[in-house]
Amino acid sequence: MSDTFHQNLSQIIKILKSSPGSITVQNIQRLSNIYKFETFIEKLNNTENLKRLSIAGKILVIDIDFQERRDGKLLVKDVKLILANNNNNFSYFNSKTNENILVNSLTKYENLKIFDDILESLSVMDNFTQDDFDLFDYYMNIYEYLKSHGAVILNYNNKFEILFEDKFKIGLINDDSLSLSKITNDFRLDKIMIKEVGLIIETTKVLFAPKDFLDIITLSEESVSIFNANDIYKCKKSQEITLQGFEFYLKGLVWIKKYYQTNLLKLPKVFTLLLKYDIVIEILSSLKEQFNVIDKFEELENEDLIFQEFQEKNEESVIDSDQHFITISSLNESVEFKSDLEILNAKFHIDTEESLSQFNDRIIGFKKLLLEYNLLELQ
Repeated sequence: MSDTFHQNLSQIIKILKSSPGSITVQNIQRLSNIYKFETFIEKLNNTENLKRLSIAGKILVIDIDFQERRDGKLLVKDVKLILANNNNNFSYFNSKTNENILVNSLTKYENLKIFDDILESLSVMDNFTQDDFDLFDYYMNIYEYLKSHGAVILNYNNKFEILFEDKFKIGLINDDSLSLSKITNDFRLDKIMIKEVGLIIETTKVLFAPKDFLDIITLSEESVSIFNANDIYKCKKSQEITLQGFEFYLKGLVWIKKYYQTNLLKLPKVFTLLLKYDIVIEILSSLKEQFNVIDKFEELENEDLIFQEFQEKNEESVIDSDQHFITISSLNESVEFKSDLEILNAKFHIDTEESLSQFNDRIIGFKKLLLEYNLLELQ
C-alpha cells in the first residue's frame, strides 16, 4: 500500500515538473511545495504596490519582490537569496556576465522550467547540508577547484551548474546510490560524508569511452562499436589499401551524455581522459568513412596472404606488393596503428600524464599523414 502510494505520488510530481507552467504566484508556490519549501506573501510598505513572495527551506530564504499584473503573471523587480548560516561565499550570479540567475529565471523565459531546475538544485543543498558539511560551500569549492584546471563559468545558463572548458556541466544531485566526501580548504578529501548526494556531469556533446575504465557511474549501458574485428575494409580512393581493426576496446564502448561522480578531485583527470578518447574516436570514425567493408571471401584476391605475411614479418623483412595494409588494435589504455607504410605506424596512449594539448598536437600530426595518403577528407 505504502509503495503504491509513493509510486503514484512520484508519478504526479513527475507530471507536474514536466509542465511547470507560466510565471505566476500560484505556480511558484506549487513548485516550491514539491521541493518541500514553505512559502508566504507579504505586502511591502512602498508606493509601487510591491509584494514579496518568500520561499523558505531549512537554511535558505528566497525573496521575490514583484508586482502582479491583471493576467496573474508577475512583474519581477528583484530576487535575493539569504542563508541562515551566514554563508557569504555562496553566489547566485553568473561569473561571466555577473547577472542574477534568480532574476533571469523569472524574467527571461515564458515558463518556470529554468526556475524549477534552480529549485531542484537548491533543495539538494538545503535539505542535505549538515552542521559539519555545508553543500552551499561545497558547490562553490567545485568552482574554485576547477578554476585551477581550465576555463570555468559559475552558474552557467541561468542554473546552478558549472561549465568546464565548454565541454562539461557539473551540478549536485540527490540519488540513493551516491555519497559525497567533504573537501578541505586546501582541496583534500575529508572523512566527513553526506549520503544520497553526488555530482552529476552532463557533456555538451555525446562522448564515448570504454565501459568500467574511467571510475565513473555511467547513466547508459548502451554499447557501441567502431570496428568489427571480422570485417575487412577497402579504401574508396586507393583500392590498394586495406584496413582491419583488432581487439577494439575489449570491454566495449558506451556512449556518455550524463554520468555520476562522487569524488570532486577526480574530475579533471576524467575530463582529460574523456576528451582524449573523443579525439581518438573522431579520427577512427573519419578514417572508417573513407573505407567500404568488403566480402573477404569474394573480393580479396591474394591480399589475405600478403596481409598474413605483413602481420608475421620481422622489422627487417620487406613485402614486395602493390597492396598496403593498416591495422588498428586497442586495449583500454592505447590505440595502435600498424602499417607496411612505416610512416603510418603510430601509438597513442590515453592514460598518461601527457596533457590534452600535447596529445591533440600528436593526433593532428598523424591526421596530416593520413591526408597525404587520401585516407581522410579535409574538414
